[in-house]
Amino acid sequence: MCIRDRSVIEGKIMEGNVRGNSGDSLAIDQWISFYEKFIQFQDCIMLTTGFYVTFWEELTKDIPNYAELTSLSNKIAVNLDKIQFIFKEITKILQNNVKSYVMYTLFLYKVTKDIYIAQEIYTEAKGVLDSYYANRRRWEANEGKFGENTSSAI
Repeated sequence: MCIRDRSVIEGKIMEGNVRGNSGDSLAIDQWISFYEKFIQFQDCIMLTTGFYVTFWEELTKDIPNYAELTSLSNKIAVNLDKIQFIFKEITKILQNNVKSYVMYTLFLYKVTKDIYIAQEIYTEAKGVLDSYYANRRRWEANEGKFGENTSSAI
């Protein structure tokens, strides 16, 4: 991980602590762990997508190499398990990261064509996103009533 990224994360967390909003922030180690696992998650998805493309290119040849197909299918199976494991780990660290849900859903739907699991993950992501928007609307409504820029006196 880049030192610059670590300092940005630490700066945001320290800023939250100075404001007194540390209750909803994660510890620095958790952010760093999430960031590292998310990078692994992205890399595994890209690698597995490449394996799928190579597999289907080999399969469409007039005389496919069955040893290559077997090797690629084994690599795909191993990486699918790895992606699922990393996804579970990152959702344990940060449950409400919509980007990880969307990436995993698109990967399952478009690459692996696993529509049923993709639909389940999409439903979870939609719930997280709906919850986020509901909380944001509630916060904006309260901020308008009691914000710093209001003219009401206490």
